Amino acid sequence: MKILRGALRASHFGPTLLVTTISLIIALYFGFGWKSGLVAITILSGQLIVGWTNDIFDFKDDLKHNRLKKPLVSGEISSKNLRYLVLVTSPIVILISIYGPLGYIGGSIAILGVLVALSYNFYFKSTLLSPLPYVFCFGALPVAIAKGIDEQINLNGIFAGVFLGFSAHLINVLKDLNDDLQSGIRGFPQRIGERYSKILATISFFIGIFFVLLFFIKRH
Repeated sequence: MKILRGALRASHFGPTLLVTTISLIIALYFGFGWKSGLVAITILSGQLIVGWTNDIFDFKDDLKHNRLKKPLVSGEISSKNLRYLVLVTSPIVILISIYGPLGYIGGSIAILGVLVALSYNFYFKSTLLSPLPYVFCFGALPVAIAKGIDEQINLNGIFAGVFLGFSAHLINVLKDLNDDLQSGIRGFPQRIGERYSKILATISFFIGIFFVLLFFIKRH
């Protein structure tokens, strides 16, 4: 149970659950019916890999700043356990994406989203383009689901994802912004500072919500 709890926490359970729930809602909206659950599981599996990989990659820095809320630092789970979970889950993500309800096109977009999200951990995190993976992944999510039933998504859905993804990146960084600066991590939020990050996150969030409303009001 300790390892399971650690694995759930290392997956960044809150954000992962939120993205999975959003995926379920979008799938239901597009008429996947009972397959909406499978769509949510597909997105969930990719989110698990991204979260686990993030904690593995950040372990040394988390240890440096004594972030005991991180399960690797607190000892709830080991790096070896997380690497094993990533190894086992990766082929499952590919199979369920391609052969599941998203189909070849939607599944490929979902897999691409996972790869782009991983690129944040390994490259974009410390660059001026740090929001890019978030913007792409959130924007691509409704597209991947829509392609599962060969539905052409309107731009409102993409814009909603883009702005909410940008806001999510800023909000996610804020809690560790000062620690990141000490560690030499200089992504976009670290460069513009806490004040402007909060302002941009708030503005971007409400713009995103506006496009969400437009998306649900008018599909095409």
